[in-house]
Amino acid sequence: MGDIFGCTRTHICRLLLSTACCVLQGAAWLWGFALSLLSRLCQGEDPEWDPVLFLVKTMYDETPSRVRAVSTAVQTWMAPNAKKYPSEYLSEVDLREYEKLVSTAETGTHAKVLQTRYMVGMLLRHRETGAFGWFRGDVLPELNRISSPFRLRVRHTVTDRYTANRKAEKGLGEADFTPGWVRNHGPCDIHKAASAVKCVLKALEWDVSGVLATGLALSEIGAARKLRQCLAQCFEESLNIDPLPCPNADEAAWHRQCVYDTFLSIDKAATPQARKQNRLRRFVLETFLNSDLVGPAPLTHHCSAYGCCASEQHTRQYFNEQLG
Repeated sequence: MGDIFGCTRTHICRLLLSTACCVLQGAAWLWGFALSLLSRLCQGEDPEWDPVLFLVKTMYDETPSRVRAVSTAVQTWMAPNAKKYPSEYLSEVDLREYEKLVSTAETGTHAKVLQTRYMVGMLLRHRETGAFGWFRGDVLPELNRISSPFRLRVRHTVTDRYTANRKAEKGLGEADFTPGWVRNHGPCDIHKAASAVKCVLKALEWDVSGVLATGLALSEIGAARKLRQCLAQCFEESLNIDPLPCPNADEAAWHRQCVYDTFLSIDKAATPQARKQNRLRRFVLETFLNSDLVGPAPLTHHCSAYGCCASEQHTRQYFNEQLG
C-alpha cells in the first residue's frame, strides 16, 4: 500500500489510525445527538415520555494473548559532557544537530492491551399509551447532561474475577465519584464457563499430550507396527485372568456395546473397509476384555463365559496371536 500512495508504511499506519479515530468520534457524536433528542422528549412543561431508567453497561478485559503495540520513545541529544542542554544554550551548528537527533521514534512491542465495550440504554414510558420504549447506543458523549432527566441511573460493569478489577470498581463506587448513580459490578459468565471447562479438562491434559506425541511418532516409517507391539505388551502386562463370571454381566455388556458403537462403528455410515476392521477389533476386545470397563480392573478376562482357558499361559499366547 505504501508503494501505491508513495509513502512509508509508518505513515500509512498513522493515517489508518487517524481514520479509525475519526469514525469512532463521529459515531459517538451521532449517537449522542440521537439520544439527546430522545432526552428532550422527557423535558418541558408537558412531555410525551417519562424517563424511567438510564443504563450504562461497561465490559473490559485484557487481550488473552500479547499483541503488537506501538509505543513512542523520544531520542534526546546528549552533549559530550553527558549533560542535557536546552536549545537556547546551543550554538547554531549544535542546534541543527539537536533538531536532527531530537525526534519521536516509534517502536513496536508485544503486550496485552485493555479491551473495553461500552453501551448506554434509555428506558422511556409513553404517558398516554403506557407503552415502554428501549433505546440503546454504543458510544455516547455528554453522559451527565443526557442522563440528568432520569431519576434512576445505573452503571453496570462486567469483568472477570481478577482482584484488581474488584478494587477498581470499589474505588469508582465512592460517593464523590459520579454521584447519583447506582453501581453494579458482576462477574463475566464467559470467564466462569471457561474456568469450569478448564477444570474439567485438566484431568485429560496428559491424555491429550499422549495423543499428540503418538500422532507425531506415527509419521515415521514402521511406527504403526512398533506402536501395536507396545500396545500388545502393555495389554499383556496389565491383563488379569479371572475364572469367575463377571459381576453385573448384563449391565457391563450393555456399556461395552455403547462404547464400541461410539468408537468402533459398524453402521452403514462407515466405509466397508472400516466396518471390516472395526468388526475384528470388536471381536478381540469382546473376547478378552469381557469385564466391566468402568470397574476397578477394566483389563480383565473372565474365562468362565467361554470356557476357553485351558491355562493362563494358553490365554496370553492366544491374546498375543490376535493382536499380532
